[in-house]
Amino acid sequence: MAPLTTEQSGEEADNEIAVVLTAFAYKLNGVGAASDNSKIKIKFSVGEQVQKSKKLAKGDDFEIMERFCFFLGSDWMEKSLTVQCVKDKSVIGEIMIDIGDIMENIGEKKVYEFVGGEEGESISIIFHGKFLQM
Repeated sequence: MAPLTTEQSGEEADNEIAVVLTAFAYKLNGVGAASDNSKIKIKFSVGEQVQKSKKLAKGDDFEIMERFCFFLGSDWMEKSLTVQCVKDKSVIGEIMIDIGDIMENIGEKKVYEFVGGEEGESISIIFHGKFLQM
C-alpha cells in the first residue's frame, strides 16, 4: 500500500480519502483484582461511533477476542479513538489514541496502558486500516 501524502495534484484533490479502521482487541491485562461477579466491558469510540465488548470474566482470563470497525471520513487524521474500561457501569480507565498514531502502527499488536486505572491495567490491540477513495 502506497503511503498517503498531504500533497495532491489538482486531479486528485477532488477525490477524498476515507478510512475503515478495524481494531482487534485480544486481552485485558492487569485486572486480576476484579471480583468474579464484576461486570467489565471495553468500550471503543471514534466521535459518535461507539461499540462495546461482551462482558469479560475473570474465569475467561479477561480475553476479549473481538473486532471493532469504524468508518472514518475524509477528516480521519483529525480524529482520535477512545478505549474505556468499564466496571459495573463506571469508567475505571481510559486510553485516547490519535488516528495518525494508529496508522503509523498498522498491523502491529501493541499493549496500551489505561490512564486513571490501577497500575498495570492495559489492553492488547492490533489495528488494520483500509483506505477508500471517495
